[in-house]
Amino acid sequence: MDDLTMPTDPLQAAIYRALGAGDEVLLMLDEADECEALNAEQSRQAHGLRSRIENGLLVVTCDIATVRALAASLDDGIKRATTTFFVHDECDMSGGYQEEAVTESGLTLMALRTRLDVLAMRLAETKNQLRAAEIAVELRTL
Repeated sequence: MDDLTMPTDPLQAAIYRALGAGDEVLLMLDEADECEALNAEQSRQAHGLRSRIENGLLVVTCDIATVRALAASLDDGIKRATTTFFVHDECDMSGGYQEEAVTESGLTLMALRTRLDVLAMRLAETKNQLRAAEIAVELRTL
């Protein structure tokens, strides 16, 4: 996003960023569907979120806590998709080191969790912009 396309009004800019974050979540939801990374409950929640994003209702009807909860629910799947193992190395003073390997679905879940966290942050930013405008009006009328 460059300065030419960014709205100058702070509220519009916050909405613009939230909508962009929603688009990124849609892309990751598609990837999660392709590799069947989500369980049934996560798929249900993701479907509701997808519907709100696609119908242009993201900023108006999306609950930030719900987005954060969906992101947090991915942690168990990421842990299950991650294998930790010890690599023996005679040149290492401790005899080796640990490495992690993550499956494709685990990497997809990690990326989706990151996009959901960004979306929650952008929605909170929009909410704060709205609340700040309301407070400013209240204070000016005192």
